[in-house]
Amino acid sequence: MRSKRRKSKELFYVELRIAGGISLFSNKPFQKKTLDGLQWCCDKRGLRIYEYSLLPDKILMIANTAWGSLPDVIESYKDFSSKAVMLMLRNGKSNLHTSWMLSIFQEFGPQNKAEGIHIWE
Repeated sequence: MRSKRRKSKELFYVELRIAGGISLFSNKPFQKKTLDGLQWCCDKRGLRIYEYSLLPDKILMIANTAWGSLPDVIESYKDFSSKAVMLMLRNGKSNLHTSWMLSIFQEFGPQNKAEGIHIWE
């Protein structure tokens, strides 16, 4: 008689910090865009989020994936959200609450990319 093995997926604690400790998520449009990106990853990339907390400068979650690799899914999320936030900063109305963020994110950006897209530590 063959024994049945249950497939088990480990749960992982994921902490995504905004570069420079910027309180990005206290701004509703940025909050919505980044949460929409997480929803997309759940729908299209197999991300499973069991609990999450959105703090002003970070996202904390307990997660795994239905298929694929969690680091790959998180990396694609970070790429998407970095590009989306940078587009919002560059194309949106510049104001005192957000105009300074662009220079901070460019400072933390990768040196080999001219666009300086990098919002995550």
